[in-house]
Amino acid sequence: MKTLYLELDEEITSVIDKLTQIEDDEVILVAPIGAQLLSSLVNFKLLKREADNLGKNIVIVTADELGRQLAVRANLTAKKNIEETGFDNGPEIFPNIVLSGVKTLPKEEPEEKDILDALVEELDLDIREVSFKEPKTELAAKKMVDIIGPAKRRSGFSPRLFLKSKEFGAGKLLKKIIRSPLKTGTETISKEPTIDLGPVQERARPLLKRPYLLFVFIGLSLLMAGLVVYLILPRAEILISPKTETVSFELSVKGSKNISKIDPVLNKIPVQLIRIEKTVERDFKATGEKQLNEKARGIITVYNEYSSSPQTLVATTRFLAENGKLFRINKTVVVPGAKVEEGKIAASAIDIEVEADQPGEEYNIGPAKFTIPGLQGTVKYAGFYGRSKAPMTNGSKELVKVVSAKDLEKAEELLTEEAKTSIQQALQEQMPSDLKLIEGALLEKITEKSSSPGLEAKAERFVFKVNIVGQALLFNEAHLKDLVNLNLAAEISQDKIPLSQTQQIVWDKPIIDWDKTEVNLNLDIQEQTAWQINIDDLIENLAGKSEIEVRKYLANQPEIKEAKVAFRPFWVKRVPKEKSKIKITVE
Repeated sequence: MKTLYLELDEEITSVIDKLTQIEDDEVILVAPIGAQLLSSLVNFKLLKREADNLGKNIVIVTADELGRQLAVRANLTAKKNIEETGFDNGPEIFPNIVLSGVKTLPKEEPEEKDILDALVEELDLDIREVSFKEPKTELAAKKMVDIIGPAKRRSGFSPRLFLKSKEFGAGKLLKKIIRSPLKTGTETISKEPTIDLGPVQERARPLLKRPYLLFVFIGLSLLMAGLVVYLILPRAEILISPKTETVSFELSVKGSKNISKIDPVLNKIPVQLIRIEKTVERDFKATGEKQLNEKARGIITVYNEYSSSPQTLVATTRFLAENGKLFRINKTVVVPGAKVEEGKIAASAIDIEVEADQPGEEYNIGPAKFTIPGLQGTVKYAGFYGRSKAPMTNGSKELVKVVSAKDLEKAEELLTEEAKTSIQQALQEQMPSDLKLIEGALLEKITEKSSSPGLEAKAERFVFKVNIVGQALLFNEAHLKDLVNLNLAAEISQDKIPLSQTQQIVWDKPIIDWDKTEVNLNLDIQEQTAWQINIDDLIENLAGKSEIEVRKYLANQPEIKEAKVAFRPFWVKRVPKEKSKIKITVE
């Protein structure tokens, strides 16, 4: 059982390439949430096909629920975590150690003392006191150097030491060991220790005392240099641009507040409703003008000294002040009859509101006595009269500022726009980071507007108030993309792969039912797809070919749009036969 951990942006071609290099028949692919592999059903179908061709059983492990659903749809096994697979594939803390000619140390995680004891027992080492504080993996490696460096080897025996570690490659770690100074209990050996990878031999004599060995050495060096030039340096690099085509289709999607996850069968996605209410008010300057023709008003007390019978005074009855200013009553009143007390008449009285006959400040007179001109020439004239105790007021003919209809219209327009801006700002503040406003799904409604004072009122300034309610429908963009990708998989053939970075989604104005909190979206979707390129087949067919043959072969492949071929070094004219020296990159 082999476990392969995938990167977020790792493409399906890279995953398949790694899969072909694994010898195990059982493979666990661990993919993080949002990994590119999980974005398309086509990826899983390709993975399934390659796994079947290689005779491998694949288990997908991911916490991404949609990714697991897509894997199952491609007939792959999917689990939420490694524990559910039933296999123990935990990380190795210590490096694996293999000693040729001696026992293999256990693969499980031994204590550091166990490693040292095993080496001492197998190699008959003279161990000295050592002390380190490095992390475990590097610590175990360095302690082996401290033991092997000053050790007394058995005659004719030298261990071949191979170290494997997740933190160090074999070559890097061996180099690190060879260059590490040896530390003992009280001293440091300044000479760099070495690890002999061959049988122990006697110290060689100087080359100058054996001249033929110098020529042998030079010959071998030249031969090795030639082999390096022939086997290592020649390389072929091919950059391929696959043919692409655009896939277009329409999709009707329904958003609903009553579901919590996408429904790929009914093409539904969940939506959320946010409701915000704001009140905005401001003080404005009144710009209207009005010529006042206000009549003075006041209260007079009407007396009846004529008889005990009541007297009716109809509306508009005139009362004349001593200075000649005429006032009228606004409604009909009845003056009670006088009382006779001890043979004398006691006048009755009633307060009546009067209004000046004409507008103007000149009617703002002080307390005065009033007669009733309509009774003049009759016996009642002297028996009915009136008196005012306070001045008459509010008579005027001046030009004043008033609240005009234009003032109210301008104030409403300004505050409405301000209220809408306030709603939108509040929406941005309250909107969850993973949600987005559906374009055109914002409703703003004025519920109240008022002015104090009101229309045509005399005032230098007035206060206008607007109350607004905003409603917005939000959605998770990832939900919509997942639904689009599921439908896209059904639109493209298996010999093509989608290029998700080219996806374009355009929708018409949404149809919204605010009462049910539902929205209908009609989407137009376009996305580029690329032909699949089988890199292994290309390498197989191009190995050993000349540059002309390579270009001719690539030009005849229907899935290739353009290809660039480069040989390294410059004198190389053919593709190497060794496949590892052929590098093909697909854009």
